Amino acid sequence: MNEAEVVSLICEHLQDIHWKFWIDDHPIHKELRFQKHCLLIGGARPDIFGLNDVKQIFAVEVKGLKDYKKAIGQALTYKSGVHLSYIGGLNSFLNKISNIAISSGLGLISVDEYQLIKFLDIYKRKTKL
Repeated sequence: MNEAEVVSLICEHLQDIHWKFWIDDHPIHKELRFQKHCLLIGGARPDIFGLNDVKQIFAVEVKGLKDYKKAIGQALTYKSGVHLSYIGGLNSFLNKISNIAISSGLGLISVDEYQLIKFLDIYKRKTKL
């Protein structure tokens, strides 16, 4: 599953839970049907950003099949400008970085092989959605 497909699945879930969001206007997202905008936080651009159901600003750095270690640095950069910073990606890859991500104050949004979404939010208990 490539990055754009992961972005699309996460966005569909965010719509279902009524979070307001935009996706980055990067060319890899051009085919996606979600509202696009560009947000720069510390020189980096989150793939998804917006407001959750309690009006907290969130950002998500999404990966497909590679660059999960790089995602940690990007998501840490976003923490300077948002309340909640997540790494979104494939469950099998997120499992490899989950300990360092969580200990660094990052949440995780995983997509499994059945396209099920699971949040691991450091501010709440682990929930299956």
